[in-house]
Amino acid sequence: MAYTYIDPTRYDAESPITESLMTDIIENIASNSAGGTYTELTGSGTYSVPSGISKLKVVMVSGGGGGGGGTGAVGDGGGGGGSGKVRIIFVSTSGGASISYSCGSGGAGGSQTTSGAIGGTTTFDSVSVLGGGGGTIASTGGGEGGGGDDGDYFGAKGGRGGIDTTSAGQNGYSYPASMAGTSGTGGAAAGGTGGGGGGAPMVLPLGIETSSLGNGGNGGSYPTAGANATTYGAGGGGSPAQAGSAGSGSAGIIFVLPVG
Repeated sequence: MAYTYIDPTRYDAESPITESLMTDIIENIASNSAGGTYTELTGSGTYSVPSGISKLKVVMVSGGGGGGGGTGAVGDGGGGGGSGKVRIIFVSTSGGASISYSCGSGGAGGSQTTSGAIGGTTTFDSVSVLGGGGGTIASTGGGEGGGGDDGDYFGAKGGRGGIDTTSAGQNGYSYPASMAGTSGTGGAAAGGTGGGGGGAPMVLPLGIETSSLGNGGNGGSYPTAGANATTYGAGGGGSPAQAGSAGSGSAGIIFVLPVG
């Protein structure tokens, strides 16, 4: 069953709900639920549009942010990196066309007294989406988790780092595990302050394999540093106060579905 592009004029406020519209909506849900229809693009390169195709549905996920480092002495843990943002677009094209793309890299985890790096920008043709925010170092209280909001597109925020030896790092934010990757777990306070966990990507459309969604890195507990995020689009775990570097975020990914 093929996905059918539905022009916005068919469902605006002035248009009636027709049988054909409802049929297309139901068939689109069924086609996405079946899976296996999206092409996954990683790294960078060009996408070749299949013959006879004039429109693409493109789901863009940017790189996750790196976790923040600790204070370098007994004190507070760094925040987890934010997940990559998700942007969904429709692209008009023609069969046989080549479209350039680039998936943002994951942001590097911060070292002691250094914040995590912002995740890389993902682009498809001329459209882009910014990467997830890096976790900050601890200052007054645990470091803040990297933000998942660039003003237009949203991702999940990393957890806040723990405070001194009295509190654990917070878990990163995520969405239902059945629909998205899981957030990183905050590090424990015992023996040293825990770093915050990294955020996981927000919910993606049905039909995209959950195995492609990254998991946020776990926050470190002294003497263990923050863990790297896995797979795609998740934030790295924050570091405890005295333990090495924080975890890095994971790279972005693009999903492409011919729709007309």
